[in-house]
Amino acid sequence: MLSKPLILVGTDLTPFSDTVIKAAETLRKKTNGDLMVLHVSPYPYEWNWLTDSLVVDVRPEEFELKVVSSIKTRLNEQIERCEIKAQHSVVFGRNFTELQNAISTYKADILVLGHNGGHSGFHFLGGLTSKMISSIEIPVLVINGTLNPQRIAGLVDPEYPVKTIFPMGEELSFLFSSELLFISAHQDISTHLVRLAPIATLNQYGYSADERGKITSGIESRIKEKLDPHSKAKVNVEITQEDSISDYLLKKLQDEKIDLVVMTRHHHHALDQFFIGSITRRILERYKGNLFILPPT
Repeated sequence: MLSKPLILVGTDLTPFSDTVIKAAETLRKKTNGDLMVLHVSPYPYEWNWLTDSLVVDVRPEEFELKVVSSIKTRLNEQIERCEIKAQHSVVFGRNFTELQNAISTYKADILVLGHNGGHSGFHFLGGLTSKMISSIEIPVLVINGTLNPQRIAGLVDPEYPVKTIFPMGEELSFLFSSELLFISAHQDISTHLVRLAPIATLNQYGYSADERGKITSGIESRIKEKLDPHSKAKVNVEITQEDSISDYLLKKLQDEKIDLVVMTRHHHHALDQFFIGSITRRILERYKGNLFILPPT
């Protein structure tokens, strides 16, 4: 799945983008692939609505030429600073549209974007990152920091297990010589009743110890059936009374010291292109590490 891919990485020319580009280069080396660095500049594009009567002492042609030259210089400097050899290009337009166009034009296999918790420009999670994840059919690597995972976790939805998560987790684990853990969380039947009755009275309505054992062992068996017979991956299945599965998973990832999370977005209905799933979104917003997000199958 990761054999000689074309990796497309977006940059907004900020220092944090250096980390994103270096992470993409790390993946390129591991996979013997090719790298394309793209900067989408919305600024000159925004000037297209101006009329001649609104422009004072500025000739649009000269302005755009100077901006283009400046941006290309900065992109070249960033490429040199990151010490990589890659194709690189500057295009003008809207980030979302131009990245989609680039994926199609260059036939990219993986998109790499940065998210460092900011709320503007290229790192606005509510905008570009989540839109790209929800609308494209290739994996998206979301970078929060250096890509050098020691422990990788694949998050498995017990109700909608996407089969590609297992070989992708195994492949990433092999490439980075990392430990691999597949985590699956199942919500206790009594969880939705917590607000209606005292916890003590809910025990009789929740799963018994025997039922919990059967459920967890059943899910664990289903996961192990999908793994390579020689896989060294560990499988952790738990039933939780946490009101939020995402809260439980975030705590689990922290406790297990996970460096890279592999997960999927769902494909339940025709409106899926506008949604990435509540758990995926919450992990994306709050997890402090790197994520490899797979499209639905």
